[in-house]
Amino acid sequence: MTKRVLAVGLVWLCCAGVAEAKAKPKGKKPPPAVPAAPPPAPTPPPPAPTAPEPIAATPPPAPTPPPPPAPTPPPIVAASGPKVDLEALNTEYNALRDDLFRSRAKAELLGAALYKTKLLAVFQYGAQRAWPLKKVTLRLDDAPVFTADNPAAADPIKLYEGFTVPGRHTLTVRLECGATGDSRLAYTSEDSFTFDVEDGRQARIELSADESGDGPQPLAKKKEGTFDVRLMARVRNLKLDQK
Repeated sequence: MTKRVLAVGLVWLCCAGVAEAKAKPKGKKPPPAVPAAPPPAPTPPPPAPTAPEPIAATPPPAPTPPPPPAPTPPPIVAASGPKVDLEALNTEYNALRDDLFRSRAKAELLGAALYKTKLLAVFQYGAQRAWPLKKVTLRLDDAPVFTADNPAAADPIKLYEGFTVPGRHTLTVRLECGATGDSRLAYTSEDSFTFDVEDGRQARIELSADESGDGPQPLAKKKEGTFDVRLMARVRNLKLDQK
């Protein structure tokens, strides 16, 4: 019995050995060692976020420069030349005026001695209120004997008085008048009168002027109207010394 058990045990061991041999793989050559891949390079850290560049503020518009100052006019330089001696001119003027007065006085004396004929001309203006007299001029035989600007016309104006030769003479009177209340209106009138002076007598010529038209105010308002200017002369034959 004991032998039988041992035989069975041997058989079992054999079977177990065969089975273990079958289960154990045959020894193979190990595959060649593959070199290990180098470790990957460390990933660099992401770059730090770049701060955005500050946006430059738009500068305010430059203020408009003031206009350039007006150029200063060059100083007025007096014309070169000799200086005028006003005192000398005034002295010469007074001397000429005195000579003129003396000449007139002498002419009157000579006229009184040579001639026995006298001429007197006076003027009366009647429209001074509406048409003020600006200038009056008198010519005797085309020679100017009187002129005055803005004369006082309220009273008669003596235009001429002197001795003259007997015979035919001509007086020409010219008036320049403005308008009351409107400087755009005015009138000028001129007329001549020819007469005969008797020897040894005085010829008194009484000149007068008047205006009887519409007047300056209606003419200025309506832009139309009438100027009615009349120059008249009254000739009187008087004694030589009659006033």
